Amino acid sequence: MIFVAGTIALSLNAGAYIAEIVRGGIQAVPAGQMEASRSLGISYSKTMRKIILPQATKIMLPNFVNQFVIAFERYNNCFRHWSCRTFSKQVKSSLLVTTKVSKCMLS
Repeated sequence: MIFVAGTIALSLNAGAYIAEIVRGGIQAVPAGQMEASRSLGISYSKTMRKIILPQATKIMLPNFVNQFVIAFERYNNCFRHWSCRTFSKQVKSSLLVTTKVSKCMLS
């Protein structure tokens, strides 16, 4: 049961971070890109697909890699010990995405 709870908790948390990475990547593309394509008569969906998302993907890629490494470390450590008690504290403290190494990762 702990295995399932740990999987759900870590998956939801990783999903929230990925959603935030996507949102930030799209907002990082200058607004003038959308305005220029709309002024040319390109539809919103085509603008997102052909203009905004390719630029946003370039911005988001390093963050995706970072999130993947963090998720891999946490999943690996959680399932190696078959106990997620130490990770539940990290999940509750919103799993800071910093380079600070916690005591849990050192054991």
